[in-house]
Amino acid sequence: MKEIKVYQCEKCNNAYFEPKAAEKCCTPKICEDCGVEMPPKYYYVVCDPCREKRKLERAEKMTLAEYFKAYPDHYPLFTVDGECILLGDFDCFDDWESYREDERPQYLYGATQRFVELNADGIIDHLNEEVSFEDDVEMFDDDACAEIYRFCEDWNNRNAFEYFEENPKLAVFLSEEAANAD
Repeated sequence: MKEIKVYQCEKCNNAYFEPKAAEKCCTPKICEDCGVEMPPKYYYVVCDPCREKRKLERAEKMTLAEYFKAYPDHYPLFTVDGECILLGDFDCFDDWESYREDERPQYLYGATQRFVELNADGIIDHLNEEVSFEDDVEMFDDDACAEIYRFCEDWNNRNAFEYFEENPKLAVFLSEEAANAD
């Protein structure tokens, strides 16, 4: 039998194999950017406001008019909190603003168009993993694989589902003044 030594945090009694981990367990974290104290178990090295500031600094910036020109297919926008704004649900952006109860945001984030589709390569790989052949023998011949590719292409053409997700690399400012306030 082998004895295992662990170290315990004096505050919360969590156990660790390393003494430094036990010492740091309930020690408050300090934001690298602004120096504010964060909860000990906080995952990030910067606080939420500083994380948002970093995200905005890295993003490409454009005005709302530029966004609508670049993405005329009515791509949605996303608030800083991740709320999706489908502008097609409102007659104009002013209607959305009056719908909101809080103050007008300076900027929103753009969107990236995505599709839910069948992936033939993934299907073939999954099926090959389900059967354990020796010597890396493939389960399907070229004709069977071609049939799977045709099926997926046909299915995707008829059934692909379009959705949008937040694009944190694209900040859309709601006014010229806000866009130039750097």
